[in-house]
Amino acid sequence: MVDLGSSQDLVTLIIHVCDLCCHIGQSPQCFYRVFGYLLLFLATAELLTAAVSAWFAERTIWAFLLSSIITAAVGGSLLYLAGQEIRLIKRNLFLVTALGWVLFSAFATIPLYLALDGISRVDAWFEAVSAVTTTGSTILSDIESLPKGVLFWRAFLQWFGGIGIIAMAVAEGSSGSGFSARSVHRSAGADTLPDCARQGLV
Repeated sequence: MVDLGSSQDLVTLIIHVCDLCCHIGQSPQCFYRVFGYLLLFLATAELLTAAVSAWFAERTIWAFLLSSIITAAVGGSLLYLAGQEIRLIKRNLFLVTALGWVLFSAFATIPLYLALDGISRVDAWFEAVSAVTTTGSTILSDIESLPKGVLFWRAFLQWFGGIGIIAMAVAEGSSGSGFSARSVHRSAGADTLPDCARQGLV
């Protein structure tokens, strides 16, 4: 059973965290929009996983369908609160990434908690975080015997966690305020390098 009270507390926590962003020079509506799209993407992935469960005629299809509805409802609500589009301040990319990872893992826990019998909320949270952070740790035994939908979901979370950190690094590097060859060689003292090395870095 889904604890609706816990779901409402989670939504309230998201709103409070976004409101705190006002104190660092960023409108919370911008965070609503980013997190809203993130959750809608997650809801779409849950629908895809439900299709995998349906293909293998597994009862876990209902867990992923219900999770998709919950995730899409929260994501749509955040987009509704976001209003018109607001540009994100560059220096807050790391904050968005950190909060996005926590939010993504929290909602990715729901299908695991519903699909696996006897798993606790803490264990489901551990599995989701382990997959999103691509650490490879698990508390589950006999992985091969798990439903195909659950295996697909864990694989998707690992893929998203890996590609997500790459996308964040590229976005931060291309913003002009992140890590780039130019900024690194300047801070390291490019004037002391040979001409051929300096030209290669610029």
